[in-house]
Amino acid sequence: MDFRHLRYFVAVADRGNVSRAAAALRLSQPALSRQIHDLEAELKVALFERVGRGLRPTGAGEDLLAYARRALESVSAFRERARAIGNGEVGVLHAGATPQSLQRLFPPIIRRFRRLMPGVDVRLTEGDSASLSEALRRGDLHFAFTSYQPEFGGSSLPGGIVRILVVGDGRRHARGRTIEIRDLQDQPLLLLQRGYGSRDLFDAACRVARIRINCFVESNAPATLLALVKAGCGLAVLPGTVALPRTGYSIRMLVQDGKPLGVATAVHWNPRHLLPPYAERFAEELAQQAREFALTAPRDRR
Repeated sequence: MDFRHLRYFVAVADRGNVSRAAAALRLSQPALSRQIHDLEAELKVALFERVGRGLRPTGAGEDLLAYARRALESVSAFRERARAIGNGEVGVLHAGATPQSLQRLFPPIIRRFRRLMPGVDVRLTEGDSASLSEALRRGDLHFAFTSYQPEFGGSSLPGGIVRILVVGDGRRHARGRTIEIRDLQDQPLLLLQRGYGSRDLFDAACRVARIRINCFVESNAPATLLALVKAGCGLAVLPGTVALPRTGYSIRMLVQDGKPLGVATAVHWNPRHLLPPYAERFAEELAQQAREFALTAPRDRR
């Protein structure tokens, strides 16, 4: 039995006559009669009984007719859903980013996206660059916004340069637009955990500058580091995507030999997995939002 049999069954029941049903289905009357007989033989149930020159469902046929209608409605809904998915109108989107990127970059895009594509269910994953890259390799995410990962090559869209900032308590630390990395020698530092692009770049820059890192604490939460700055525990090294208070802190760009240190960011996806159209659209908007943020973010956020 296939869904054509159900369609033929419903057509004959609705019209009460094989000839009229055959004309509506664009079949010959004998062909439609054979299909109905085949269905009855397979089900081992008489579906119709003759009444004058017409047909009407038997008791069993009347009972099965309701199920046949629901089955055909489900098939129709299935086809419509498949069409919408094929057109990129509906689906589930799995995206990942660091906590600070989720906070600063995603909210306006999600608001726009829900207005334009309400049939797409956006689901977000938070993590550092290393864990998000691994999720991409496993196929758990459609894309991730992280520091640039060369392994994904052409399967990425550039997201601009995020500057690295040094945040101190405004009452205790000098103000200014920049601070040299060598001036952090022996300073108590409040750092994001390894795996974040800004932390990995900072560690690499310290190795190049040959300075010792005096790490007071490592954390996944920028808010924790800022609270410890306020308590006078040291200087926090954070990416420019972190939302920083406008008062009470000294905020300087970290430079090395006068050149600002920054993390190249990108939207990455797994080249072995095809991006659905709605994921492509979201990724493009996210990359554009990130580039605009990198260009307009103030360099001194005092």
